[in-house]
Amino acid sequence: MPLSRRSPVGVSTGRNIQPLIGAAVRAVTDGFAELGFSGDSPVLAIGRDTTVAARLGEQGFHVASTVIPDAAAPPRSGDGERPHAPRPASVCVLDDVLGSADDPSALLKAAYDGIAPGGLLVATLGHRRDHHRPDPEVASPETPRERTSLPRQHLQTLLFREGFVSPRWRELPGPGLLVTARRGDLAPPYSRPQRLSVIVPVYDEAATFPKMMADLLAKEIPGVEIDVIVVESNSTDGTQELALGYADHPRVELILEERARGKGHAVRTGLTHAQGDFILIQDADLEYDMDDYEALLAPLRSFETGFVLGVRAPTQGAIWGIRRFSSAPRLSRLMNAGSFIFRTMFNLVYRQRLRDPFTMAKVFRRDCVHGMKLQCNRFDFDWELLAKLLRAGCTPVEVPIYYRSRSFEEGKKIRIFRDSITWIVACFRYRFARFEI
Repeated sequence: MPLSRRSPVGVSTGRNIQPLIGAAVRAVTDGFAELGFSGDSPVLAIGRDTTVAARLGEQGFHVASTVIPDAAAPPRSGDGERPHAPRPASVCVLDDVLGSADDPSALLKAAYDGIAPGGLLVATLGHRRDHHRPDPEVASPETPRERTSLPRQHLQTLLFREGFVSPRWRELPGPGLLVTARRGDLAPPYSRPQRLSVIVPVYDEAATFPKMMADLLAKEIPGVEIDVIVVESNSTDGTQELALGYADHPRVELILEERARGKGHAVRTGLTHAQGDFILIQDADLEYDMDDYEALLAPLRSFETGFVLGVRAPTQGAIWGIRRFSSAPRLSRLMNAGSFIFRTMFNLVYRQRLRDPFTMAKVFRRDCVHGMKLQCNRFDFDWELLAKLLRAGCTPVEVPIYYRSRSFEEGKKIRIFRDSITWIVACFRYRFARFEI
């Protein structure tokens, strides 16, 4: 959508938000250096005044500037000059206009149309007092504080919907938030088939791996392309030999680890290779049903959220019956009670009301974990991933799914006492420790 009201560089309304302006200018300068843009690459600046454009012009950038005096009004089209340089810009700056716009998607679409594929988007958002929106670190109501004028999760969804990838977020001291992203090489996801990357961590699963792979490769979802990343952790029961049979499959990427380091390590390895719009973690033990993929993906494909949890019980009361070991009923009751205790602890610490936070059926947009540093190697990885997604402002949608628990005799790998300790440590460690998002 073209924007109107092209204004001369150098006019300023005198806004007293110098940290926002300085952060935007530095982000453009750093982006030129990091991405290797040439010195004469044009910059498109859209804001409520031309302060940022003037600063960039003073530093020698070729700037096309557009002023939107009333950011709450939608941009007009069809009257006036299109506000970008004769060729697509390398960088577009949205200077504190997204948060007050009635239609921020229109601004992002204008930015997408105005920059070349691979180009950089720089957006600043000011803070305002808000008594209702949740803390971006913990998605729950608490005492009022200065917040950005557009909730992070909503902005991240808009960026994804309009075709931007690799978002980076930086809290600025006091005034607001700086967001950078790249224009993707593909069209926006609402106008093309979407892509799902399924990460399969596998170790000593020879009994179930062949059927799981056959079912997964036969899985079809209209409008979704599925690729599979198998991370094989040097199994000793013949699973590795089975996995090698998929080495040349066009939809499978096979990664062989030198030794078993835990499920978390295998998933982290898979994440570095995933290229899909969405990421789903599929265990090889057939506890989870692939018929639930459509339901798990629906909130992501409709841009409702960036994070989905598959609840292993269709009703609240049935949560006690998640695990049912016919050969060890007392053990299943013990583990169900433990799940209740851990769930209660997690919800209290993170101020949530999740019904099944520890489900392995976690599906999320790839951009939600871009730049996120993950470090757990065993089953505490599920706690770390959930905690960091919550603290990053991703509120999950819970979807009922089918679940068939397997017993330890069938190959369950959790160690009740050893892993329980790591879960407790992870619960508190990732609630209070600082980390990069």
